[in-house]
Amino acid sequence: MAKTKTTSGKISVDQWKRMLADADQNWQDYIERWPPAKSVRYDRATKRVVVQLVNGLRLEVPAVKLQGVAGGNERQRADVHCIGDGTCLEWRALDQHFSIEGLLTGRFGNKEWMKSLTRRRSGLESTALSTMEGQIRRKRSAARKIAEARS
Repeated sequence: MAKTKTTSGKISVDQWKRMLADADQNWQDYIERWPPAKSVRYDRATKRVVVQLVNGLRLEVPAVKLQGVAGGNERQRADVHCIGDGTCLEWRALDQHFSIEGLLTGRFGNKEWMKSLTRRRSGLESTALSTMEGQIRRKRSAARKIAEARS
């Protein structure tokens, strides 16, 4: 593509049209990779944020995983809206914003928040594991006692 020289430091009409076309293409590439939200709502029954994407997919995120939203009450969590042509979610009452790109990549807060989620998940997994191990030991013990009583 031939470059158009300008002498006054202003952008030529051709350059301007090219820049607009590039911007449109960049936007199309972006929304193809990160489809924007068509709608969003808070489901009180499941305590999840439900995002319907323009490509037909649905994203559900537990509200307790979202930094700043986790501490909100039901009314505050339900006050969620799509902004920025659907590229972002906003909780006005909580002054919280999350990009769709961030949610799709699993970013639910800052680094410290994400580390705390990992620690909580590890703690829950180890608690669940120790609970299951305890149940298995009790069942084995009961089975041993029954076997000993039969012999």
